Amino acid sequence: MSVGVKWALTEQEAGRPALSLLADVSLPVGDTDFTDDYVNPKLLLLFTNTLTERLSLTGNVGPKFITLQVAGDKKTVVDLSYTAMLSGSVTERTGWFAELFGAFALSETRTGSHFVHAGLTFLARRNLQLDVRAGIGAVADVPDWLFGAGLAVRFPR
Repeated sequence: MSVGVKWALTEQEAGRPALSLLADVSLPVGDTDFTDDYVNPKLLLLFTNTLTERLSLTGNVGPKFITLQVAGDKKTVVDLSYTAMLSGSVTERTGWFAELFGAFALSETRTGSHFVHAGLTFLARRNLQLDVRAGIGAVADVPDWLFGAGLAVRFPR
């Protein structure tokens, strides 16, 4: 689970994508097979560009700080996270996406992780979106398959 905030930096203009900044922290909740005991911050520069009325290209890049236990000591390493996603609308309330995402490890104690996945979204209310997704790891050291569901809430300004 993570909690974060997003700030709009620029609006999309002809030939130029919209830019935003996202800051979030992962929280140490859930089963130990899926989380760790630390709060790990991440800072991402996001972009979105509408290609057609029903097709968009979005992405992000930025550092993720990860706290690890190494030989009994706490150590923080940095990964360079990234995402590139093509998405589109099926109807006014449903959509699809295909995404390449992962992280390049910037520390010799870790290896990178890269995934390809796709999914569907459903806008349940003006400020509430649900999604389901499935994918596969794109390198040897990551899980073979991933499945997930999500909930996104937009708070009023």
